[in-house]
Amino acid sequence: MATTMRLQGRKAPGNHRHHHHHHHRRRLPPRLLCGFFNLVLISLGLWLLHSSNNDNLRVLLMLNEIEPHTISSLNSLPSLSAFNNASSSLANKKEHYHPHRLKLRFDWTNLQSSSSFATMIRNHQNNCSLPLADFTFRNRFGMGSDLHVWTQAVCNAMEQGYRIRTKLPWIYYANEQCNNNNYMNTAAMTCYFPKSELQCPNDVPHALPLAAANDTNHGSDSLAIAAPTTHKLYRANGKIQKSCLTIMEQYNLSYGDVRAAGVEFLFRNVSPLVQMEAERQLNLVFGSATVPPHLITVHVRWGDKKDEMKLVPIERYVNAVQSILDERRQRQQHDDYGVHIFLATEDPDAVEAFTSAAPSDWNIYVDQYYKEMLPFRDAGYNGNPRMAQALSGQPGLKALASLLVAMEANDFVLTTQSNWSRLMNELRTSILEAKCKGCTRMIDLSYGEW
Repeated sequence: MATTMRLQGRKAPGNHRHHHHHHHRRRLPPRLLCGFFNLVLISLGLWLLHSSNNDNLRVLLMLNEIEPHTISSLNSLPSLSAFNNASSSLANKKEHYHPHRLKLRFDWTNLQSSSSFATMIRNHQNNCSLPLADFTFRNRFGMGSDLHVWTQAVCNAMEQGYRIRTKLPWIYYANEQCNNNNYMNTAAMTCYFPKSELQCPNDVPHALPLAAANDTNHGSDSLAIAAPTTHKLYRANGKIQKSCLTIMEQYNLSYGDVRAAGVEFLFRNVSPLVQMEAERQLNLVFGSATVPPHLITVHVRWGDKKDEMKLVPIERYVNAVQSILDERRQRQQHDDYGVHIFLATEDPDAVEAFTSAAPSDWNIYVDQYYKEMLPFRDAGYNGNPRMAQALSGQPGLKALASLLVAMEANDFVLTTQSNWSRLMNELRTSILEAKCKGCTRMIDLSYGEW
């Protein structure tokens, strides 16, 4: 059975220096290396000058260690040019890695639903007899919050007999990559979750117009689903209206069940764009032949969360990891593999605190999202939405990819008062548990549910 624990504070181990790991590679002599690459580039240039067929492209991909099945997704390869002048320092940073040397353990583009309500959502969104209606994000909160709001919106739509299309703009929509992959002018969600919306012929031109929601506190750009009679789901006091109670009562669902099923429905078919970005990050984070066995994901949500909740001291995160290790020892599990931590966070203070407090023999792998977004971080309240808007949605793609990397673990230390931790736990229970039946554990240091 899967394990979920809430851990009380206990004495933390003494301070230790962070144990850094470097992956050494044998280097060829520089002159030989340069000569080889010059010969390859000249040969390929002459060859491609006279031919542009897919066979040549396939060989070129193989020379770059890209598998042939990714040819159709070449336009999905992440690019940083959309950052413009604001991101020149990141765009100019060259990192050496081999695309797809490491693979995610799951193909997130093609997973099966395990819960009955996730299957109901899929059937509803594929029911072409139902009219379409529009939904828009408020574009002022975190991505985890937006995805959970979407799960409520789809439940509301089911209650009232509509399928939803999420309209642009969305600040987490990576404009450059999404528009290059023909998602432009369709729906905000389909770039990352292509099976979530618009599954019927002629859905796009027949989407119904958005009805404005009269709300003096937050404007009219949030949740509204419109029909020709201007039917809408409205908000009260700036909060999303929870108006699918009939469905919840009929199927004995809690709000947590609705959220988890909605998240499962979205992530059972992510786009190749998200999968490829996740595998790019996977290689940069671990840079070895395999992802470390028995990985533990620790999500530290500090930063502006202090304005919404009491931040959990770093010692409690370290203690939680120790509790997982103690349980492993009691079961005589995994002692020979060492301790491997994937540290998911966007806060440099959290990285410094955790690496300082952790024992020196722990292997700590820091989130690639943190490394790439740090130069652009907005430390103010709700800084992530402002950063995402400034960077044309790129942080949205990178955050989803980072989330998939975090799901390489079976053991988690989370604070589910955070939407992002809650997403991890929902994926743990709906995706991981469906694969391995009781192999996961989660310690929740600060419980929350919306």
